[in-house]
Amino acid sequence: MQQSTIQPYSIGLPFQSIIPSQSLPSTNSASQWKYQLAEEVKEIYNGSPSERAYQHFTEDAIFQDPPTKCVGLGEIKSNFNSLPILFSKYGLEYYRINPDFAPNEIQIEMHTTYVTKVLHKPIRLHSALYLRLNEQGKVYYMEEQWNNQPNQKEETFAGKIMQAIRRGNAKMVHKLISEQPPESAPLTPPPTQTPVVNI
Repeated sequence: MQQSTIQPYSIGLPFQSIIPSQSLPSTNSASQWKYQLAEEVKEIYNGSPSERAYQHFTEDAIFQDPPTKCVGLGEIKSNFNSLPILFSKYGLEYYRINPDFAPNEIQIEMHTTYVTKVLHKPIRLHSALYLRLNEQGKVYYMEEQWNNQPNQKEETFAGKIMQAIRRGNAKMVHKLISEQPPESAPLTPPPTQTPVVNI
């Protein structure tokens, strides 16, 4: 009797439509340094929130994604440290780093799988992560865009309401979740290989 497989939900573009491109080696030392920084920062999405990743942020850094707006490194830490509580497994299936997206900005294209603890249902998310760096090379602004769609801004009335909700979410998580990374071993990411390419 053939065993049925669970079909994951997909948020954003289908994974099958994304084909990893070939790595393009860079001789630019600044690009190589930005690439290494991105390699360490993206680990917060790969089940490994650690001080090694957080050391690249300024103390007043801002992080935004559709449900959350974190202000300050403490809120950012709490936000990502909450993922093991919400999901039994999570990790990157694919990522591509573009260190030359802009002079002081890095782009990371990511496909992340989250497995919920309650329903045990895999959720696949396609997103783009943008890291803006200050003159000292620290991340002062990080934004994740789902399906490459910009997050709603505050210019409109609806945007102001959404920003208030997102700030409320971040503050609540910060009150409930410690800023200290989990001391236990990182969660096992979904059982697939992670194609890694540099553009």
